[in-house]
Amino acid sequence: MTVRLLIMIGLLLGLAGAASAEGMPLRYVDETALGSKNMIIVDARPADMCEEATLPGARCLPAEDFLGLDERLAGFANIAWVLGSAALTGDEHVLVVGGNPVRRDFVAGLLYVMGQKAVSVLTTGVAAMKVKLEAGDPRGMLRTKIWQAQTRDQSLVFVNELKILLAGKSTALLLDGRAEKAYWGREVRAARGGHLPGAQHFPATELRADVARGKANLPVRGDVIVYARGPVDSIAYMTLVMAGTGTQVRVFAGGWAKWAADGALPADAETHPPKQQTDRTVPDTEFLSVEILASAATGLVLGGGLVLLGVWALGRRKAV
Repeated sequence: MTVRLLIMIGLLLGLAGAASAEGMPLRYVDETALGSKNMIIVDARPADMCEEATLPGARCLPAEDFLGLDERLAGFANIAWVLGSAALTGDEHVLVVGGNPVRRDFVAGLLYVMGQKAVSVLTTGVAAMKVKLEAGDPRGMLRTKIWQAQTRDQSLVFVNELKILLAGKSTALLLDGRAEKAYWGREVRAARGGHLPGAQHFPATELRADVARGKANLPVRGDVIVYARGPVDSIAYMTLVMAGTGTQVRVFAGGWAKWAADGALPADAETHPPKQQTDRTVPDTEFLSVEILASAATGLVLGGGLVLLGVWALGRRKAV
């Protein structure tokens, strides 16, 4: 009786775990998920690639459609309009596919932030799929459906809120997903180098490798705020942490580029890029060559004048 009871408990726990996994709003899945008929496939690759060949029935929704100049994130109203032009309302279960994992995870994370009911991310790239590819469905020029999902505001952290958290006695933990050189300010890809005060380094590249090996684990717990370089990297990093480790986190979507742009904000390991010289510096040899040419030209003019003067004087003497 005891053995049967243990077996029953084990089965119930297994079913509960499976149900919990199914209920996660943002998760990674493998190719077995393609058998589901209740999911809408979204291809996050560039539009021309998607429209040429993608998974059957996929809608083309490239990462570039949500970005402005310098890959700045569009406003929520504009993002909602773009999603509506892809015939999404937010009440669907979406399967995001792609090629570049960062761009793919960015689109998936953005859908999650915008309130998409459920978002699965296919870890296999489209090009590696062993299925017959078809032309993708481009999003319309006009909105065909109205986005109705409520934005998950609690998943976002903005600059002002982050300033207050850092100035007070907050227990929030910051995770920086950039490369080590960027974290320590040795590589500057923003207005200045360094990292947010107190942020721990947990690079996305290492975490992604751990996820691929099935050994992903988040080293911290509690109120965790993640960020990377900019909106694309930061939101993709949030997706990686949540879908890869099953840990709920928040994201500073502006990333280090947003923080670094304000020189009054504090930073650890702060560095500054070298000042670019705007004036053209002419080598000394160039000045020397100019001086030599000028002297030679002067000599030729004076010499020619003396020759003419001598010819004139000789002619006058003969005449006398």
